[in-house]
Amino acid sequence: GGSGVASSVNLTNRRVGVYRCVSRIATGGFGTIWKAEHVQSSEAVAIKVLNHDVAQSREAISAFAKEYKLCQGFDHVCLLEYLDFGKVDELPFMVMEYFDSVTLKVAISGACSFKIGGRTDAVLRNAARALDYIHTLGVVHCDVKPENLLVNAEGEIRLIDFSIAQSGLASWLSFSSKVEGTPSYMSPEQIQNKRLTPATDMYAFGATAYELLTGRPPFVGEDQAEILRKHLRNPPPSPCKLNPGISSGLDKLVLQMLAKSPDKRPRDMKAFLRQLERVGVYREY
Repeated sequence: GGSGVASSVNLTNRRVGVYRCVSRIATGGFGTIWKAEHVQSSEAVAIKVLNHDVAQSREAISAFAKEYKLCQGFDHVCLLEYLDFGKVDELPFMVMEYFDSVTLKVAISGACSFKIGGRTDAVLRNAARALDYIHTLGVVHCDVKPENLLVNAEGEIRLIDFSIAQSGLASWLSFSSKVEGTPSYMSPEQIQNKRLTPATDMYAFGATAYELLTGRPPFVGEDQAEILRKHLRNPPPSPCKLNPGISSGLDKLVLQMLAKSPDKRPRDMKAFLRQLERVGVYREY
């Protein structure tokens, strides 16, 4: 949210462990991410610091530490490397690999130096590989959306922000409004507070793919309530109506990912990847 900046500490040029903060990359409701460099080697890293107001909650501090512990166990080319954990001004921070990129949201809007259109296939494949990897480990991301995928000009991806992920059946952030996820990408079962499974990430990834292919999420509305109602009741408009260039097979695949019922969606990310391979992204003329 916009109020985040006030509650985040300004670390420009400050030392954080063996790093020096250079510039703010992003501020969210939960934490602020800085670009920093190693004092000796000048190697670039990203540092996520818990915002001051959030850090008043013991539960938030424990969730932040659990997020780091979860992510530190990941080893996949489409997920960030997590390098260190500590405290600055009593605020916990985590140090991650710096990935020179923009969010997929920014890339879709066109507000970056490269055109994402020619990289659609790579973006979909890489994001699906990241999700397949975490699902195999028993982790559900719960907040897949274009803002949580970093992408570069080559179509390389990092799936980020595991702050509301569920590992096993434990959800850490019971206190946070962020648990609601993001209305434009929320599965019907998430809206209804049912048990979340990898099929929920499949739906959110379907909504993300839809936006990558058409420039807009599957459901738009006057307000959040209207968007949520459409997720529950309305069939999404066919993506090829908005982008006639995509293959009819991909059109069907994305609509299948957006099935209201979890068991009507592709069985898992491996099944999605096999189908993507088969149907291709673009229509053959």
